[in-house]
Amino acid sequence: MISLSTEIDGACWRLLIFLSSPPGGIDEEEFNAWIPSPAALAGMETGYRRTMGIMDTTSFGALALLRLGRTDDAVELARLILEPGQKTVRKTTTLLCHTVLGQVAAGRGQTEEADSHFSRALEEASLSRLPMLELLAARDWKRYALEPQGRDSSEAEAVIDGACLKMKKTRTQLEPVLLV
Repeated sequence: MISLSTEIDGACWRLLIFLSSPPGGIDEEEFNAWIPSPAALAGMETGYRRTMGIMDTTSFGALALLRLGRTDDAVELARLILEPGQKTVRKTTTLLCHTVLGQVAAGRGQTEEADSHFSRALEEASLSRLPMLELLAARDWKRYALEPQGRDSSEAEAVIDGACLKMKKTRTQLEPVLLV
């Protein structure tokens, strides 16, 4: 039996609309005033497991907080989600949280921590058996941790090439995703 919650589903949809809108498309001040605290967002998923799909308030919340420039809140939420007590089961959720933590660590010059989180994101992507997630994790690792520091990105490129091969797509076909 699947339980429904209008509060949680409504929050999830608001987060998704914000994240999919172009910069300036949503009043960020109003959205920032609305968005629940990291603890409240993490609490929304506890005991409320969606059995299908990739939508969740937790990883979308971490991404939204990061986009709003609330880096510390994004880190707090991502860490809460990854705690064993949270019992997060979706690979998409844990992957996105490690990506958020990797982005923040890279931005703070914490190279080893960034690489560790992106490595975990790539592991989760591989376990998901969804090559697009592998491509996205490698793209973000390259974009946030490797290229800005002038580091070798051949390993990330190899993951991207492998994901393209698994999907039977060329880089040209996936260019819109790679350039986002």
